[in-house]
This record gives sequence, structure tokens and C-alpha cells, in this order.
Amino acid sequence: MPARLNYLFLVLLGVLAAVGSPQRLLAQQNLFNMPSGILTPQKGLFYQNQTNAYSPNDWETKSHFVLGLGSDWEIGLNVLNKPFAIGHDGIAFEQNVQRRGTRLSAPLTSLIMFTCQKKLWKKGKWHQTIGTQIGTNWNRRADYRHFSQFHYSLLAYKPQPGTLFVGGPYLTNAAFAGDGLPVGWMLGFEYPLVGNKLVAMGDALIGAHDIGATVLGLMYEMGKGLQVCVGFQFPNLPAGQQQKLGLVLELNLFNF
Repeated sequence: MPARLNYLFLVLLGVLAAVGSPQRLLAQQNLFNMPSGILTPQKGLFYQNQTNAYSPNDWETKSHFVLGLGSDWEIGLNVLNKPFAIGHDGIAFEQNVQRRGTRLSAPLTSLIMFTCQKKLWKKGKWHQTIGTQIGTNWNRRADYRHFSQFHYSLLAYKPQPGTLFVGGPYLTNAAFAGDGLPVGWMLGFEYPLVGNKLVAMGDALIGAHDIGATVLGLMYEMGKGLQVCVGFQFPNLPAGQQQKLGLVLELNLFNF
């Protein structure tokens, strides 16, 4: 791991160690690379920023905004796949559109997507949701803009507070997932550790396309409305060829 990533990892672990016991333990609305199937309560607001560090000069950021509508509905806005580099001239954001002939050959960067999720049913410790994300990439050239979509259904199991197992199928397109098949599966979990101070968490996007990756890490609730997460991303080969090994940092803010 590059020295810059080692430093960031040690700093975050120091922050976690310096904080007292959390007040409570909540599942979050998004894991690392997939929804958790846990809906935002009515009038609840949830914000997540995720930053992936692949090397000192290769970074990527994503943001998720979610509003709970009540009646088991939520809507939101995602800003995804925003790569940037840190150099002598500061931070430089990048845009990328790769084509093979007339077809997209890699996932688009700078995606702006509307999101909606609905809980279909709940029975005991089980529930099911369906969701969609639709949008386009931010680009000044109209011929470089493409419609992006990601639709899914999730079955979630919560055997006890703080524990979550979730998975289900998804349907997407080349603008979101790059070259390959537009269908796949995603799996995720959260599991509380010693004293419920830390939660082990992870997820995997499984499919024959460019964004297949597994992330394993930790989540810590620092206080009411504030969570921090750290993980490490492994590309799923031979799929996931556009994904990279990297450190994943997340910050969650919410008012519920």
C-alpha cells in the first residue's frame, strides 16, 4: 500500500480509537457499493460521501443524498464516479467517455442519478425492497451524454439489532457498468463486533462487467447522526477490470 494510503488508514484508526462508546447502533442506507435495503424514515435526511484512494494521484469520490417520504418510500440523488487527481497544481477533476465503435466500453464518470426505493413487504426479521437509479453523465458535449440506469430488488434479513444480511439481483446498462452483461447479483452484510463499538461490513457487486468489486471494512458510529467507515476494495477478476485495489473512506450524516 502506498505511504499516503498507510497514513490515511492510521489517521482514521486513531480517530476511531479516540472516540467514546456510541449511543446506538444503526444500519446505514448504503453500504460501500450497494444499497443496504434499509429505508430512510419519514422526513429523515441521509448524506453519504465516499472517497476511494487508489494511489497518491488517483482518487474517486461519490455522494448520496436520501430523503424519507414515509409509507416505506424514499427518494434521493446520487453523484457517482467522480475521479480526481491531487498534484502540484491542486485537485484536478476528470471526465471520461470510452467507446468501442459506437458502444460504450467503460462506465461513465460524473454520473448524476435520481434514486427511488420502496419497501414491498416485511414479515418478522425479513423484508424486501425494490429500487431504481436513473440519470446521465455531466458533460458539456451533448453527444458524450448517455442515459444511465440501475434497477434492483433486495431481500434483507435482520436477526438482531446491528446485524444485516442483504442481497438480490440487479439490471443495469453500459453507461453505469461498462462493457459486459447488464445483469448480476449484489450481496452485503453488517455484523456488530466487540461491545457494538465497531461493525464489520462489506458488499460485493457480482457480474460479467467492468464494475465488479468486493469491499470489506469497518463502520463506527461516532455519535448521534454521524458514522465513519473504512474499507479495502478488491476488483472481481476477470470482471471488474475498471475497478482497482484501493482504500475506501466513508462519512455518513443523518438526522434520525
